[in-house]
Amino acid sequence: MANWHWPGADASSWLSIRPAPRSKDLYSRIYGSAATRESLEILVRRGHVPLFVGNKPIEDAGKEVQFANTIRQEIGLPPCQPKNVLFMYCTKTMAEAAKAEEYLVTANRDAVVHYGFADPSNYIGVKGYEAYAERAGTATAVLAEAATTGNPEAGVKKKTPGYHASNLMIGTPDEVVKRIQAAQKAASFQEITIVSQFGTMPYDEAEKSTRLFAEECLPAIHKMDAPIHASVLPTPIAKRA
Repeated sequence: MANWHWPGADASSWLSIRPAPRSKDLYSRIYGSAATRESLEILVRRGHVPLFVGNKPIEDAGKEVQFANTIRQEIGLPPCQPKNVLFMYCTKTMAEAAKAEEYLVTANRDAVVHYGFADPSNYIGVKGYEAYAERAGTATAVLAEAATTGNPEAGVKKKTPGYHASNLMIGTPDEVVKRIQAAQKAASFQEITIVSQFGTMPYDEAEKSTRLFAEECLPAIHKMDAPIHASVLPTPIAKRA
C-alpha cells in the first residue's frame, strides 16, 4: 500500500493506493489541465504540474506557469515546467497548410458542442464554474460562434475561434520548428504532445503530415534545449536570475 498526499495536506486527505505503484515519485509526475485560474490554483496546491491544451495564447500560458510557480514556492515546492498540447499540420508549402483552417473550424465546433460552451447558462448555479457562466474563463475562448458559423461547405470564411494561433504548429517544416521554439521560450514547457489529426482532417492527410514532421522537424526538435526561463519563475526568484 502507498499513501499519497499533497503539500500541506493533513492525514485525513491522504489517498491510499493498493497495490502500491512501483514508482515512488508517481504523485510528483501528475499533470493537470485547467481552463480558469481558480481551477489552476486548486491543482497546483495539490502538487500538480500544469498541462496546457491550446485554448489560450501561449504567452498567457507562460503567465499561468509563473502563477503556478509562485504558489509552489509558497508551499515549499521547486519551480516546474509544464507540458503543452500543440496542434500540428506539417506541409511542404504554406499554401497547402491553408487547408488546416477547415479542420480547425470543425474541431472548435465539436469542442463547443461537447462542453456546452455555446450556452453559458449551462453553468449558472454550478459551484466552481462561475467563470464559465460569466464567459470569464479562458476555456470559453472557444466561442459559441464556432458551433453555428465557419461551415466550409457553405463558403463561410471566419477567423478561427477557439484554439489560439500561437498553439498551432501549422506550416512548412521550417515554420513548425520556429513556432515550437517560440512556444517553448514563451511557456518554458519541458515536453509537448502533438495533436496530428483533428476536426475533419482525413487520416491519409494526417499520416502525410506526421511523416513529414518526423522526417524534417524531429531531428531539429530533438536537438533543442527546453530550459525554464526567468519569465515563468516566481517574481522574487526572477528578479535575482
